[in-house]
Amino acid sequence: MALDIQVDWATLHELDILIVDDSTALLQLLESLLMHVGFKHIHSANHGEEAIEIFKSQKIDITMLDIDMPIKNGIETLQEIIAFQSDAYIVMLTGHDTEDNVTQVKSMGAKAFISKPCSAEKIKRIFNEFALEKNYLQSQ
Repeated sequence: MALDIQVDWATLHELDILIVDDSTALLQLLESLLMHVGFKHIHSANHGEEAIEIFKSQKIDITMLDIDMPIKNGIETLQEIIAFQSDAYIVMLTGHDTEDNVTQVKSMGAKAFISKPCSAEKIKRIFNEFALEKNYLQSQ
């Protein structure tokens, strides 16, 4: 008899998520989308310095990080977060998804890469991958 493995969404909805983007409109869209599907603990930042401050003061489970931002860009922010917590789960966001960008951020410790515009399907895929990696599964 095969086991039917499914994501434990009740547990995932309790995770702390940090969204970092200099576009207020995109921050609001992602926050709204995540709240709509049941996430309760969503933090947001408009630039890398603010993101690092939040990351260090909260227990962040997943960070969604834009690459192109003022003050401190996503690459610099990724480096600093990984230096602070080497197993941080970081998903990079960008409108410029070249193969070089993907290769660079993954080699630096990012777990995934989403091209903008972000869709519900792309975000669900990321959370499914996170659940599998971190074993947030339930047997039925």
